Amino acid sequence: MAGQNETTEREQHPQNAITLGFSMLAGLGVVLMMCGAALGVIQGEQADNNTIGLIVLTGVLMFISGVGVWLAYVRPWETFDDINQPKYHGHHDHDDHAIVPADQNAVIEHHES
Repeated sequence: MAGQNETTEREQHPQNAITLGFSMLAGLGVVLMMCGAALGVIQGEQADNNTIGLIVLTGVLMFISGVGVWLAYVRPWETFDDINQPKYHGHHDHDDHAIVPADQNAVIEHHES
């Protein structure tokens, strides 16, 4: 049974529609930046600098706002997992038990004749 000071995995790492939306906003920003760069490369000299600049700027703003709001909402630095500290999984209160096979599973030597 978990103690009162312990939190569940769901409370420590909230993954819901809000965090998914922020992640998708940042991802869409990256996609817009790549599309703007691709349009500039494909169109070459005939590219409209204002349109491409607006697409890339919109992508940058979406990426920064998505990552910033996600960081403010989730605050991953507060639930940082230290790999040097073992995670409590509820079985440390018990003594170690020796593994003893049951009689029907006992090891029987097999001799070939």
